[in-house]
Amino acid sequence: MSKKYKKFILVLLLIILVLVVSFFIYKKHFRQESIVEPIIEPKEILTVYVDGKKLDKEKDNFIYSSTLFPKFSIFIPENVEKESVNFQIDSSKNVLTDEFYGDTDWSEKGRRFIFRPSYMLVPQIHQVIVDYKDLDGNLASMNFDFILVFQESFDKPLEDSSVWIVPEDRSPEWFRVQDGKLLAQPATKDGHSSLAFLYPFPGDITVDFKLIPIGDNVSLVFYFLDSKDFVIGSNSNNKMILFRKGESSLAGKNFELASNRNYHIRITRKECVYQLAIRELVDEARVDSTAEFLSENIMIEYKDCSYYSDHIGFSLWQNSSGVFIDNVFITGFSTYKYEE
Repeated sequence: MSKKYKKFILVLLLIILVLVVSFFIYKKHFRQESIVEPIIEPKEILTVYVDGKKLDKEKDNFIYSSTLFPKFSIFIPENVEKESVNFQIDSSKNVLTDEFYGDTDWSEKGRRFIFRPSYMLVPQIHQVIVDYKDLDGNLASMNFDFILVFQESFDKPLEDSSVWIVPEDRSPEWFRVQDGKLLAQPATKDGHSSLAFLYPFPGDITVDFKLIPIGDNVSLVFYFLDSKDFVIGSNSNNKMILFRKGESSLAGKNFELASNRNYHIRITRKECVYQLAIRELVDEARVDSTAEFLSENIMIEYKDCSYYSDHIGFSLWQNSSGVFIDNVFITGFSTYKYEE
């Protein structure tokens, strides 16, 4: 065997060795890349829904209701003893076992309690407390807050409403539902008439609604029964006035209300400060109760801490043109901020 042939054989063996080593290195690397971390399913946790919305402990939970009878749904994971669940709304007893509070259904398939209150909840901030045991007997508790907002679109006659009341000494003909809106219009020779909301509010409150004047002389009052009134319009439609009963009026900014235009009105009381804000809506836009107003939209602001628990409502004076009211949002809570 010649030296040249031996050299060829050595080179060939070296190449084969390199190829074999490279193959094993690649195969090992490929196996490492092919190893995928197993998908770890999140551990099921107890969750609470109000009218289909999951409550989140880290956010403001706004629940919009036209009935004030929200439905509660509580998902119970497999690692929780369903018999141990204690569900409280505010300072109630366990609503899942006390029939006084409403009806409760259990879905074995969905592992859910469905609770339907037998009473209307006040539109304000509420607290939900859930206590339970896991399968090892360990106690646990979860707390949630939610803000119940009454939402009214006037899709049924006022006589069928459970939250709007015409005082006995006032004429009900002044207020009626027409074309899916509340029409307020003088109908008798009485000096004025009123429409009141069922629940009183002892503290903060926010009310949003759409106002559509249908004449040139609007005198619509939004009142706090035991403290003060906002007069929207008055004095040829260009004054916003806040006055206290028995005392002189306080004039706000000038603002002309044009007939057949759409306006978003917001009235708030927060920590003794009353505000009325107004802005014109584009075309037939609906009221957005979470929208921020500009500071220039604030027509008047007034501070008074002498109020008591107040009913709220609308009142119309006899010399007023009619108005349509729609998209009403009411809640005993005030977090809204105004842009500068």
